[in-house]
Amino acid sequence: MKKLTRIYLFAFMATFAFAACENKNTSEAVEEDVENAGESIEDNLEEAADETKEAAKEAGSEIREGAKEAKSEIKEGAQKVRAKIKEEANDARN
Repeated sequence: MKKLTRIYLFAFMATFAFAACENKNTSEAVEEDVENAGESIEDNLEEAADETKEAAKEAGSEIREGAKEAKSEIKEGAQKVRAKIKEEANDARN
């Protein structure tokens, strides 16, 4: 969502850059504004890509951590069930 907002913001800024070019009425000014807008958009897209990559790494780490916790809880639960079954078996023998 944050990335999409940035893209919209820079598209909005580019629109004003083009509007400002009309006041100058020179092809050089228009070309310069277009280049600046393009560079700005490119920089922000790169930043958004980096943020997405970092968020994916963090999510992967959280998933791995959650899986380890789940494994531990399952193992602990299985041990409790095994102990309960042994206890029930011993009670049945007596």
